[in-house]
Amino acid sequence: MSKVVKISYLQSGTFQVVFDDGFQVERNLTKAYNKGKAAQLITDSIDSLFIETFGGLAWPGGYDICPDTLRNHWM
Repeated sequence: MSKVVKISYLQSGTFQVVFDDGFQVERNLTKAYNKGKAAQLITDSIDSLFIETFGGLAWPGGYDICPDTLRNHWM
């Protein structure tokens, strides 16, 4: 499984995601996760987003998005 090595906020909930093999993609997290806790985290906690040990995206409190989902199984 590939890992996220860099995440950059672009605008309006869209992030540029860079993987360890150089693959890059833009993902709009607010469109994909527009309900419940995820929507609140994405809109209110952009500054607390980090890359977890296993290469996924995470927020304090345990909410995360698997790198495989970001790369291959996007909504």
